[in-house]
Amino acid sequence: MNENEKALMEQIYEMVTEMAQDVKDMKADVKEFRNEVTDFRTEMKGFCSEFRNNQKEIMGGIATWQQKKKLN
Repeated sequence: MNENEKALMEQIYEMVTEMAQDVKDMKADVKEFRNEVTDFRTEMKGFCSEFRNNQKEIMGGIATWQQKKKLN
């Protein structure tokens, strides 16, 4: 292998090493993003559950109020 080929091989090796590191970094970023999405979904499920419970309570209060209004 001549000097030009060796230099080219070194450049290719450096590029591949850089790309491999970039892929590792992206993989970590994707994992973090997925965890954040999972956390968000969990929070939204809790919010929706609480909202439904509050809605039932409010609807029950309205129904009671309407019945009292009809009796008067």
